Amino acid sequence: MGTQTNKELFMGGLARALKEQQQVDVRLKAGDSYKFGVSISAHKLVLSARSEVFKKILESDEIKATTKPTITLSELKHKELEAFVE
Repeated sequence: MGTQTNKELFMGGLARALKEQQQVDVRLKAGDSYKFGVSISAHKLVLSARSEVFKKILESDEIKATTKPTITLSELKHKELEAFVE
């Protein structure tokens, strides 16, 4: 087993933070979340860095004014949203 690069260590740390729900600061709900009664925890910083759409959503005054906002993506199904976050 070789030594991990800084990039591998960083990516592993991000994956672990998501899995263990460390420092999550936003919740995402799919259009069919009412069936499951659940939302998905995420990190604003990661969402903003990976998606211009999320960057714009998260920069809105409404979201900024909320401590731990929930964003509903009505066009996505729960499984699709899970795959997106993964």
